Amino acid sequence: MSKKVAIFLALVMGSAHSLFLTSAHAETPIFLSNSQESRTQPANMNYRYELIGMSVTVMKENPGTIIFKANFASAVSATTFLPYGTAVPFLQIKILNRLTDYKDQNGDVWLQAPTDRPYNGSTPIDALGSKYRDPKIGSAAGRVDLTECKPKTWMDSGATSNWVAFSIDRNCADINDVFWATAFVDSDRNASSYIFDSKWAPNEPMYVDMRGLPRPPKMLNQTVSFTSVPATQNLEFPNATISASSSQGLQPSFATLTPTTCTVTPSGNTGQIKLLAAGTCRIEAWAEGNTTVNPSPRIQHQFQINPIVKVSQRFSYYEPYDVTEGDPEFEVNISSDSGLPLVLRSLDASVCYFKDPINRPRLVTIFGPGVCQFTVTQAGNAKYYAASANATFDVAEKYIPEPNSTASPTPKPKPKPTQRTLGGSGTSDGGTTSLGTQDKTGEVAQKVKEQKKIKCKAPNSKVIKTFTGTKCPKGYVKL
Repeated sequence: MSKKVAIFLALVMGSAHSLFLTSAHAETPIFLSNSQESRTQPANMNYRYELIGMSVTVMKENPGTIIFKANFASAVSATTFLPYGTAVPFLQIKILNRLTDYKDQNGDVWLQAPTDRPYNGSTPIDALGSKYRDPKIGSAAGRVDLTECKPKTWMDSGATSNWVAFSIDRNCADINDVFWATAFVDSDRNASSYIFDSKWAPNEPMYVDMRGLPRPPKMLNQTVSFTSVPATQNLEFPNATISASSSQGLQPSFATLTPTTCTVTPSGNTGQIKLLAAGTCRIEAWAEGNTTVNPSPRIQHQFQINPIVKVSQRFSYYEPYDVTEGDPEFEVNISSDSGLPLVLRSLDASVCYFKDPINRPRLVTIFGPGVCQFTVTQAGNAKYYAASANATFDVAEKYIPEPNSTASPTPKPKPKPTQRTLGGSGTSDGGTTSLGTQDKTGEVAQKVKEQKKIKCKAPNSKVIKTFTGTKCPKGYVKL
C-alpha cells in the first residue's frame, strides 16, 4: 500500500501526539494519514510559505471532526503569517469527494485561512468554509457557505509554528469516508506570476480512506424563534413575559443582556421578566443541544421601559370640633389618597402633642386651651411626590363650676366648623375639609364633604358634647 494510504495510529502515537493538541489537555488520535513530502519550491515563492505536505487526523475525543494540517519547511509567524505587508497570501485545504467524476485540484469542500486577522497560537479561530452547491455540476453551480459546520484554524502554541491546522464537522460538510485532499498556498494573490509563487502540497492529491473509522450520527441543526415578546413597558407595572420555541422541540433558555434594567427567569418555554429601571431591556434566547442536535444560534429581543410618572398626593382631613382642655386622647382623622403612612408633629406642645409618630402617628394628647397646630408630612415613593402641609383645630378652655354652685353650666355655643387648607388659608362652610398638598405648580386642591355629628358625655358629668363621626372619643358614651 502507498504511503498516501491511511496509517492507523498504532504506528504514529509518539510523533502525532504533540502535533494536534487543540486544548490544554492531551487528545488521543484514532486516525492519521500523511501525504508525501514535496520540497520543490517555485522560483518566485516566498520562503515564508515553503509548503511541503499535509496530514489528516481524527481525535478520539471528537470523532465527528476531521483535522487537516498543512506542514511547512520553515516556521511561520502567528502574527504575520497571512497579513504580510502589501502582499495578499492565501492558504487553502481542498477536499475532493467525487472520486469517480474527477481528481483535480479544484476540490469540492474548501477550508480557507482568514486574511483579515492574525492567528492566536493554539487557540482556534474561525476559518472560511464552502462547498459546491451541486457536486455533480461542480464550479458552474456556485458554492454555499459552511459556517454552520464550525470550520476552525489554529497553529502550534508560541510565536511561530511549522504547521497550520484546519478542522470541520465531517457530517455537516458531507465529507465522504473516502476522498482526495490537497493543500494550496499562494504567497501573493495580487502577483501576476501565479505559477511561480504558488504551490500544491502534495502536488498530486493524497488519497484518504476512513472506512475503518466509525462515522458518528449526523447532528441536526436547530433554530430558535420568539413566539411572544413584550412591547414598550411602564416601570409602574414591573412584570412581563417572553416566549420562544426551538425548531427541534428542545426547551429554550433565556438570559438578560441588560441586568441593570431587567432580569429574566426561565420557566419552560417562557421567561419571566422583572423590570428594574427605565431604559432598554435586551433578552437573549437560545436552545442547548444534545447528542443528536447542535446548539442553536442565539437571538435577541429588546424593548423600552418607561419611567414611572409621579403624581401629587392629596390629604383628606376631618377637623375635630368641641375639643376641650383635658379631653382624652383621640385619633385625628387625616389620610393621604396614596395610602402611604403619615407623620404628624405638633407646633405647640402646650396645646397638643403627638407622642407616638411611628406606631400611632394620628394619636393626639390635649394639654391646654388654644389652637392645636401641627404639620402633616408624607415622604413619597416611586409613584408619588413627597407632600407636607399644616393643619389646626381649636381646643376650648375646660369649664370649672363656681364653688357651692348647683346650677348647670351654661352650654357653650357650638362652634361653627372651620375649613382649613393645609399650607394656606381656608373658608367656613359647616362641613369637613379635604386638604391637598402643594404639587409641583404650587396649586392647592380643596374638597368639602358633609360629616355626621353625634352627642356624647363623660360618665358622672352633666356636660354634653357634640362630636363628628360615628363613635364617641375614648372616655365618652354616646347619647
